Formats: sequence, structure tokens, C-alpha cells
Amino acid sequence: MSDLVTFSANQAIAEAPPSMGPLAVLLSLSDYYAVEAGETFELSLTIHNQGLRGAVIDVYIDETSQAFFQWCNNPCERLALEVGQSDEVRFRVTVPVQTLPGTYDYLIVVDAPDHYPEDTPLRYPAKLQVLPPVKAAINLNDATFATRPETSSEQPIILQPNTPMDVQVIVHNRSDRVDQFRLEITDLPRNWYQIVYPEGLGELGLIVESDYLALNPGVKGTIRFLITCPINTLAGRYMATLRLHSANEPNLVLMDALYLQVPPIYNLAVNTEAIIRKVKRQPALFHLHITNSGNTAREITLQAQEDQEDPLFAYQIEPLQLRIPSMTTAQATLTANPADLKKRAWMGRGHAVNFRLVADDRHSLPLPEATTAELLWERRPWWHLALVILATA
Repeated sequence: MSDLVTFSANQAIAEAPPSMGPLAVLLSLSDYYAVEAGETFELSLTIHNQGLRGAVIDVYIDETSQAFFQWCNNPCERLALEVGQSDEVRFRVTVPVQTLPGTYDYLIVVDAPDHYPEDTPLRYPAKLQVLPPVKAAINLNDATFATRPETSSEQPIILQPNTPMDVQVIVHNRSDRVDQFRLEITDLPRNWYQIVYPEGLGELGLIVESDYLALNPGVKGTIRFLITCPINTLAGRYMATLRLHSANEPNLVLMDALYLQVPPIYNLAVNTEAIIRKVKRQPALFHLHITNSGNTAREITLQAQEDQEDPLFAYQIEPLQLRIPSMTTAQATLTANPADLKKRAWMGRGHAVNFRLVADDRHSLPLPEATTAELLWERRPWWHLALVILATA
């Protein structure tokens, strides 16, 4: 029987961004995890009820997860949590030994339909990398290969968007025959990488491009591939599966995993559009456009502030809380009502009121400087002053 592998909070569990809703979840989410075919492991989730009422919570592997759903011994669990209480759910998963190597998607759902129907279900997609089972012995004549730079789940390659990364695959032909090797890469979008084989000699001694690596017995050679992720690639962990094919030994399984990490880029901009800027007694109205040009989703709140201690206007922003996916723009509405009509100016142009929009990030991510805007509170009409003069005459 295979050993049981547990993904714990200190090992392979990644914390999902804290939800603005009543349930906070700690689970394997953004990272890729690799297990061998035939292995059994446990996937654990910790759920915290940070809402205002006790709740019965269903936690399950969605049926659309197909293979992963079938591998799970008990794909549905239920727990009851009082306010402020936390508990853990464990799923025991056995990957059949005959499972083909590759990446398998699955979806974890956390649902409390009776107590938090407006805030659930919460859906957490994740991926599992299945590697071929380790052979008990490797033949001395079998080819081998290694990647440079070396990577692991703890030490991935840092991949900057739109910047090529050169990876080398060093192949050793340990057989006593000339062999041809081809590299196959899966689990990465095809437009992310380019495989480059050494050039060969064609007819008349001309140098020609090749689609394989030819090696004499006992010789090592190198296959290069360039990885370039697009500028709009989301931040997070990625993993590519490398498989080397031998022309002489088509049934030989030579595989390795390449771990990649795209670092976060934070780029948030808040712009204002004045709809009603000049006001008398009615509220001012602004449309707010919050653009997230970074590669991470953002959860922010906005508030408007005047520099003076005794503000002339009271500000309200709807919606107050915003979740902005990468490369999208969210909209909000700001209304500003005079705080005290008695402070309306009698003379001159009126009050030019400057205010600024200050953002707060739920996860303490970097924010832009405050955006400033201006509204005009027009002075009272002349006949107001005439009435005051007549009343005091």
C-alpha cells in the first residue's frame, strides 16, 4: 500500500484571498501539486465562520471534476459552525496506478444555502499533476535527461511576463545505438513556448533546421525551449510536464515537471467623471472608473475625504466594496450632499470644494496615490441677500 501524503497548512496549503463574505476558507487553491499514479493523499480545508449567525456548511468536490471526483473516497462533507468557530474538512484521494500522466482539474465548492444564500456557493478551482509511477529499477541502457535550471515546487523559475526564459534539456543517450529524441511539453498554452533542436546537416552539407535531437551512443546533447508568457498572464504558480520520446524505445517513459511562478504586478488607477459638478441644494454626482491593469484580482473599498476638519459635504460611494479581476474596469457612483445648507456662500463664486478618493486594499496590496477631484457649491442667489437685508431693516 502506498504511503499517505497529507497537504497541510504548513506544506502545500495555499490561503485563498480572504472573502468579503461570512466564510473564510484555507485550502489548496492556486498552486499545482504533483503526485505519482498509485499514490493516496489527503486534501484538507479549514473553514472559519466570520459571519453573524451559525451555519450548516456543505463542502464537496464538484461532479464536473470527473476523474478527481471518482478518486475521492467521500467527495461530500458537511459541518456546522457557530459564529467565530473554525473546523477542518479532509478529502482522501487515491489516484489509480493506471492513471495517465497529466494535469487534472477539479473544483471545490463551499456552500451554506440555508444560512448564507446570498454569499455562497464559493468555488475554488485547482489542479493536480499526476506523474508516472516510479520504476523499481532503471535499465542501464535507458536514456536520461535533466533540465537546467532545476526547479521544484518550493523553488520555481520566476517568469516575468513578456520576457523569454531559456530552459535547457540535457539528454544522455546511454544505449549502444544511435537514437533520435523529441521533446513534448504539456500543461502550458502552446503560444507560451518554442522548442529549438540543434541544427543538422542536409544534402550537400547545408545546415538545416531539425525537429529532433540525434545522439550517438554514450553522447549527451541539449534541446532548448524558450518560455514567454503573455503580458496579461495572471500571477500564480504554473507547471509544465516534459516528456522525452525515444525513436528506438517508443514505450520508454521519460518525464519531468518544470515549476514556474509568475510574480504579481500591481497597477490600479482610479478616475473620476463629473456628471453633476456644480450644485446648489441638490447632490453632486460623479462616476468612478477603477481600472486594474495588474495581473492579480483586487478587493478594495473607496472613501472620499476633504482636507478640512469640518467637511462641507457628506460623501457616499456605491458600491462601497469592489472586487476587480485582472485587466478589467469596475464602476462606482459617488454622491456628495451639502452637510449644512447654512454654510452656503453669500458672495463671490461660491465654494470650490476639493476632495480626494482614498482606496483601501483588503489584502494590504500596493495602492496608487489618492485621486483628487473638485465640485462647485454655487453661492446663494442675490434675492436671498435682499430678503436678509429687508428682514433686518
